[in-house]
Amino acid sequence: MKNILAIETATNICSISLFLDGSFVETKDSDEPRSHAVKLPVFTDELLKAHKCKVSELDAIAISSGPGSYTGLRIGMSLAKGLALSYNLPLLSVKTLLAMDMEIDIEFPHWVCIHSHKNMVFAQKFNNHEPVNDATCIPVENLDAAPVFGTELQKCNIDFNEILPSSQTIGRFALNNAAALAEKDYQKVSPFYLTEFNISK
Repeated sequence: MKNILAIETATNICSISLFLDGSFVETKDSDEPRSHAVKLPVFTDELLKAHKCKVSELDAIAISSGPGSYTGLRIGMSLAKGLALSYNLPLLSVKTLLAMDMEIDIEFPHWVCIHSHKNMVFAQKFNNHEPVNDATCIPVENLDAAPVFGTELQKCNIDFNEILPSSQTIGRFALNNAAALAEKDYQKVSPFYLTEFNISK
């Protein structure tokens, strides 16, 4: 697989990247909250037209599967499935924290986290870019002394190094692992919510 469209909507960031002939071409993104439903289809159309690429010319659609925002994940997954279904393309579902870890240079143990709610974070520990545990949702005080990397963690009042989810890293991870990730049974691909959805009073 060489031509893919990669989508990232697990947080407030709405991001889409195009890869042609196995190389990164361009990203369109926005960090405007709750704008995914409006911006994502527009970004997709603009990006494909700018590079004279049709959906039918793609080999696959890569999608960030979470954990993260319920609404963002649903919107991103819906678009990814719609594009894939239109031309019978495989989906490449990439767990968000695994892709974020690609942005970290250190090899010793560290955490990759996304703020969930209150003092809770979606978290996964890595060592030399290999997961130490499964992604989980835990109170921030349950993190050990290893360095923390992630996004929106200022809400938890902890020291951390900011890294942002990106469709570019989703695309890179998908290209590197395309054979293992490719799935044409779309019912098997769904957002990785990790926690139950709760409606605040």
